[in-house]
Amino acid sequence: METVIILMIMAAISNAVMDRSALNQLWGKWWNKGDSWEFKWKLSNIASMKGELKPNNKRLWYYLWLYKPDYIEKFPYSSTMFVWVTDAWHLFQFIMLSCFQLAISLNINFIYFDVNQFYNEVLEFLALKIIFSLVFLLFYNKILKDV
Repeated sequence: METVIILMIMAAISNAVMDRSALNQLWGKWWNKGDSWEFKWKLSNIASMKGELKPNNKRLWYYLWLYKPDYIEKFPYSSTMFVWVTDAWHLFQFIMLSCFQLAISLNINFIYFDVNQFYNEVLEFLALKIIFSLVFLLFYNKILKDV
């Protein structure tokens, strides 16, 4: 249970960072979702001062010619598999979802169904929701508010 609580706290912190990033209220270009798209896409040489994107007109070998991004990626998979390294919003989304997935996988019980165990799981679920909400509010409204 302690591991799950730690994972929920990490997920809540990540969610708070994502929300502040979406509002462009963090430290710099990589941290703010409105500016960080430049780390994902290649800018055209002529229009780099304007921030215009290069349109992509072909399917790419590293997607096995099955997928064509709308614009030219900064590096292979920068808009798909490795998007989590291009900006804070995607990194913290990756962390948040990984925490949820790990917490769920740690609590899966396939062996038997026990009514008492079910009620305990419901109480744990409610406790985790409360912990997540409180930690999120703390980080969103207090810690990240004046950044």
